[in-house]
Amino acid sequence: MIRRLWGRLALAVASLLVGCAQLPVETVPLVTRQAALQFELSGRIAAADGGRSVSAGVDWRHGATDEWRFVSPIGQVMATIEAGPSGAVLYSAGRAPVGAASAEELMQQTIGVAPPLNRVVAWIQAVPPTGSVVREIDAQGRPVRLIDAGWVVEFLEYVGDEPQDRPRRLEISQGDARLRLVIDDWRALP
Repeated sequence: MIRRLWGRLALAVASLLVGCAQLPVETVPLVTRQAALQFELSGRIAAADGGRSVSAGVDWRHGATDEWRFVSPIGQVMATIEAGPSGAVLYSAGRAPVGAASAEELMQQTIGVAPPLNRVVAWIQAVPPTGSVVREIDAQGRPVRLIDAGWVVEFLEYVGDEPQDRPRRLEISQGDARLRLVIDDWRALP
């Protein structure tokens, strides 16, 4: 009697497992997004390079040229970087302007981390650039984790639950270099 009961129980469990194995697995496709060519954003940034760390407010205007303003917690502009096709210039309080071939060089001096800014434009819009690998997506088909140009980009939070909602919080890292960005305000420009 007990053997028969155990046998029926084993048969029932096996039937359940076989039935579960036959259920179709739904996969959500990656959402196709179009990156805005011009935008403004404001938010907060925290950068660390393994030895030092910096936190600041950030305003970024992207278009034919770029301008980043880094602001202290009390609202004082600490530094401004302006970049265009001919190079970049760093302006900081009480110092002479510093020029460089690229904004990345000046970002390294300013915040200690220099991600490829031409790729960051796509990352902050959750648009995987050509050549990147999306490792994980969420239930809405948005990237959660991607690898691009040796950098790991993690989308920690989106502004809402819709597939086309933009990222709110990102973490970008490569080795000891780590950049956290919280986007408080985003606006596409015409």
